[in-house]
Formats: sequence, structure tokens, C-alpha cells
Amino acid sequence: MHHNKLIIIYDKRPIVAKGIEAILNEHFPNIPIKSVFSEQDFFEILKNFEPIAIFINEKNLSLLNTLKINTKIVLIGHPKFETPQNISFFLPLSSSESYLIKNFNQKILENTEFYTEENENSELTPREQEILKLIALGYTNQQIAEKLFISPHTVITHRKNITKKLGIKSISGLTVYAILNNLVDLEELKQKPIK
Repeated sequence: MHHNKLIIIYDKRPIVAKGIEAILNEHFPNIPIKSVFSEQDFFEILKNFEPIAIFINEKNLSLLNTLKINTKIVLIGHPKFETPQNISFFLPLSSSESYLIKNFNQKILENTEFYTEENENSELTPREQEILKLIALGYTNQQIAEKLFISPHTVITHRKNITKKLGIKSISGLTVYAILNNLVDLEELKQKPIK
């Protein structure tokens, strides 16, 4: 492991930087990531570390021109008609978690030791999505099995696969994932079955 390599996220809005950091940490736990919110901290960290990539708000892009560093850049902001040549991808604030993960893996990590070939597998199958939806709605393994006409053992196997693919173990985490990915809507959640 290179201890001096890391991902830098620079956005003056802490909630944006921290949000991106949290998503990346969850999916790529072995990559060091540092969020900074001021120019001073940004330059400070560059003295000691070699960034694998820099996430930077489009408003601060000009800072990079003064730096002459050769690294991958992710621009937090809206895609422009003309993409600066060193931009790996744009990250609009409206983009989904899966968009961020997929692009990060393919455009930033490819050819690094952190690259995971799992991006294809991380897509849930229709059956797994169905089961995840029922988990989010509060069904037990037994209830899911009865509803889908499969054995409880099969439900448990699917749950393990879902947890492995998403890297989310808690039911609340799975529920949030299901909501964010439009597998369940909040109306349905209000009508959770009684255990």
C-alpha cells in the first residue's frame, strides 16, 4: 500500500465534500480519502501526499492550473460542452451513488491496485432487487420466502449476496439504498407489515 497516496476532495461546502467521502469510503474502504474545505488546507495536503485523484468544485478548477500536477480530476459541477482534457468525469450533485461508484472505479481506479472488477456484479439482479425491496419493507426471511415461493434458505443466500455486492449490512442501510435507488417509495414504507 502506498501510504502517501490518497484521494482529495476539495469543495468549500463541507456537506458536499463529506457526502462524497462517505459514499467512497463505504464502497472503497481501503482507499485513504481526505476532504478539505479551504485553499490553504488543499495546498497543505498536496505538499505531503500524492493524489490518485482530486475531486474539485468547478469554481476552484483554476487552482489546478497553478499546480502543474498530473493527476486525475473529477469536477463537481455540471458537464460543459467543452470538457477540459484532464477531466476524468463530471459529478453533478444530482447524480446517483451508483453513477459515482461506477465512474470512480472505471475512470479513476482502473490500472491501480484499488481497481475492483466487481463493478458488473455490483448491479443487483431483478430477484435481488425484489428481495431487497421486501427487506426494506420490513418482511422477515420467512415472509419473503412465502411471498416469493422460495425456501427461507434461498432468501438467506440472496441476502448474503445483496450484502456482499452493496457492502451494506444493516437493515437501515439497505432500506436507505432501496429508497435512493427507487426500489421502494416512502408511501410503501409507511405501510410496513406488522411483525
